[in-house]
Amino acid sequence: LNFMEKSPQKSENIILPKDIATLLENLVLPAEMLKGKILDIGAGAADFARAFENSKDMSITSLDEQFDKNIKIQASVKNLPIADNSYDMVISHASIPHVFLQMYSHEFPEQSELEMESAVKKSLLEIVRVLKNGKSAYLSPIVIAEKYESQKAIKTAILNAVEYLKKLGINVVFELIRTVTNPENGEKCDNYRLILKKPIAQIKTDD
Repeated sequence: LNFMEKSPQKSENIILPKDIATLLENLVLPAEMLKGKILDIGAGAADFARAFENSKDMSITSLDEQFDKNIKIQASVKNLPIADNSYDMVISHASIPHVFLQMYSHEFPEQSELEMESAVKKSLLEIVRVLKNGKSAYLSPIVIAEKYESQKAIKTAILNAVEYLKKLGINVVFELIRTVTNPENGEKCDNYRLILKKPIAQIKTDD
């Protein structure tokens, strides 16, 4: 996807600002796909919702763990205060599962790794739960690096969670979208996109 200073993408004659166009580019999500009730997890200052506040095709609910005056729901993704089958789409830009990196403990590595994996699984299941049947969630970019032990732990947590969701019958796409090099230290990391499509049939977990 290529974007100009003002993106040529439009939704109901809305010209997207560069920062919103970049967000959609990172999600690998064309603006035309944004329809219905959308939940934005890790929304920050709710820039995404405010960019589309006049849209008739969609309504975006902003959720974040941190307080902001523009956030409609302040909550953890591990326990969403939202009814089942509520949304047509869930998006999360550069938030999940990296919000759980801080859970890693050098003092108790094995315990913290198990807690991280549990948190990632629970969060992804919560996202699927609030989706309507047959609808999808888009999470990107998911940054995978292995320079630090915490990065290795979150990589393992993500990969294990992806396999777990697949076994539950959830349609999962986990694909590499780019490799990025940090200009300051030369560190390379892979950026992935995770798509979760909720099946029509009921999901049975072993939790």
